[in-house]
Amino acid sequence: RIRDDLRLLLVWVHASADDLDDPEVEAFVEHVGTWFDGMGDRALVALLPGLLDLGDAGARAYVQGLQGPRRRLYVEALLGRPGIVPVAVAKALFDGLDASTAELERRQALAAAYRNAPSESASALAAARARLDPTVRGETDDVLEVLRHRAPR
Repeated sequence: RIRDDLRLLLVWVHASADDLDDPEVEAFVEHVGTWFDGMGDRALVALLPGLLDLGDAGARAYVQGLQGPRRRLYVEALLGRPGIVPVAVAKALFDGLDASTAELERRQALAAAYRNAPSESASALAAARARLDPTVRGETDDVLEVLRHRAPR
């Protein structure tokens, strides 16, 4: 537990360093990814939002996670993330939604979208809506309405 807390602190300290160039951030994000590989679910969910504080490199890593085998954890982690996420992250969140998506994951993804998705991702949510089972498509309506009226980033 202490080791994970120290890692979280290191992520935040590194993310706040304004003088780092892109290759240094890329290397750091790759290094953080090695920590995530062996981490338990609870610790991972707590640390994942920190990736989004690491600029484009962190956003790319988050997109890869949303496309990977631990997707449900990346979706859950967004629920604790304040603020709007990059468009690519929102699109990856929506790309994983279809008729086979488990109810809990679908609802978590929609809750995260309501809180965090930028207006520019509304068309990706509309496309995901079409892939959902017709009996649950209505769950997306309020979220889609919010995204369409959210101020652009």
